[in-house]
Amino acid sequence: MWAANEAIAQFHFADERAMLMDVQAGLHASPFILLPRIGLLVGPAKLLALKLDDLRALHRAETAEESGILARDLERWAADERLFFHRDFQATDAMLEAMRVASAPLFQARSLMDQVALAQFRRDPLSSSPLAAEAAAFAVAQARTVPAFLDYFRIYLHFSAQFPGDRRTFAVESALAALLPLSFSALDGPRVAGPVEPGVVRASLTSWLATGRTIGFSRASLAVQQVIANASYSGETGRAAAVVMTRYLTRATALLSHAELGPARLGQDGATMTYPVRARSEAADLEISPEGVITLARYLPDTNAEAPALPE
Repeated sequence: MWAANEAIAQFHFADERAMLMDVQAGLHASPFILLPRIGLLVGPAKLLALKLDDLRALHRAETAEESGILARDLERWAADERLFFHRDFQATDAMLEAMRVASAPLFQARSLMDQVALAQFRRDPLSSSPLAAEAAAFAVAQARTVPAFLDYFRIYLHFSAQFPGDRRTFAVESALAALLPLSFSALDGPRVAGPVEPGVVRASLTSWLATGRTIGFSRASLAVQQVIANASYSGETGRAAAVVMTRYLTRATALLSHAELGPARLGQDGATMTYPVRARSEAADLEISPEGVITLARYLPDTNAEAPALPE
């Protein structure tokens, strides 16, 4: 209201999304909106992307007396949109306590998307594995960020399952020694100007791949985790490990070069976007960071397909 009535105040925004985000940050010194009744912290652009009926339901939940029916509708809506509430974040604290790592410095300054990643992970059956505390202790020692902690946790459980207790840690450390140096060449990706339409993403991918480059991952630990989980890695080292990594990225690149992008999903922060890519029995997820970098979030190859030939 002040801006509308103030003759000398002039503001220019690229679009409605930019206006909403800049007004939120400018007035409240935070990129996120807090809905205190339901305990939801969310980026304003995420609210802008919701259907009108969903926004109305959200408004009723935040302002009206909460009924049982409204609460159930809210839970279903949040599950569909992959949104998490304060109570979900409290539950992740309990999960970390059970794993005996809650006091680790790594978890003392969690971002909103760190909290979201932990809440998503709590729903993963791996989080309640009998070896969860052992895997968490290993992951805390390796990781410097919350997403990397989740990568190393999954790496430990995926790869150590085939080894007896006294050899698990050594086996995982050996796998990391073989794969981490190789992952550094799998961390590149094109850049776009923040959240964009699928056509812009496809054009950027096509231009990038036409130069012979691959789409990599956002961090080394994720590259290793995906190779161990989805590339039939069985402890190879040296040249053999490089072949496993290269074939995995080659297959992912082949999928991304021709498959259509599915509908985008905007993250709870209102700035992270995920595009599913599906073709026959292959699947991948592309992620666009708040900075506009396009990377692989995961790639599930067709395990029955013939391995691609590698260049000499």
